Amino acid sequence: MVYLPYSDDVRQPEADTSFTGLSHPKADAKQVEAAEQLLTKLNLGAFASSDIANPTLQRHYQVGLGHLGLTLQWLIGTWLGIA
Repeated sequence: MVYLPYSDDVRQPEADTSFTGLSHPKADAKQVEAAEQLLTKLNLGAFASSDIANPTLQRHYQVGLGHLGLTLQWLIGTWLGIA
């Protein structure tokens, strides 16, 4: 399975020569026109990738902040002599 990056996942594959190779082929005019037509057809309208939250980060925040809240609650209770 290939995981697609979210908007907060910045990758630069062009900087890795083992990924891109040392030579970069150039597209001819026909290939450029075909790519432009394809991108025109792929227009999703009002969709924005930032509308979808990264589930891994959401889980991290849920667990991490929940633990932090419980820890602070325990510390305050201990400090006040409630626990």
